[in-house]
Amino acid sequence: VEERPVSGAGEAEWLSTGAGGYCDKRLIVTEGSGALLLSLDGTGPRIEQIAGPMAYHSNRERVTALAQLANATTQPDGATLIDGAMGLPRLDNAEREAWSWAGETISPHRVLGEGMGCASALQLVLAAKLASDDQCSSVVSMPGTNTAAYACVIQP
Repeated sequence: VEERPVSGAGEAEWLSTGAGGYCDKRLIVTEGSGALLLSLDGTGPRIEQIAGPMAYHSNRERVTALAQLANATTQPDGATLIDGAMGLPRLDNAEREAWSWAGETISPHRVLGEGMGCASALQLVLAAKLASDDQCSSVVSMPGTNTAAYACVIQP
């Protein structure tokens, strides 16, 4: 069985972490890491419909990129959306609008905070866990906080 590790980590860097408060006092910035071990063979969860990266350099371009990602991703029946919403309308509205077709939504950043470099890895770990334990498909929206956004579907 051929296996490939995928990981994401946030750097322990006080300047970026502290600067989050200047954006919005309610923004929780965190550090951490996440990892998945992917297999080319086997019966584990599958990553499908990888969309992105969609590059952007302004909020206007980000709105367009997120809409393109949502349009490029087909939601499987009964799928859960795992998004990057943080509970701050100014930061969340573009993603909410783009993924308005989604059913049940889980927003891990509301609990874990904005993990920057590790945020998407943690979303993928959650989607893989749902696929393994609950046999639930997930659409993962990784809107990015700085110039690039992605999306994919995780199938059991």
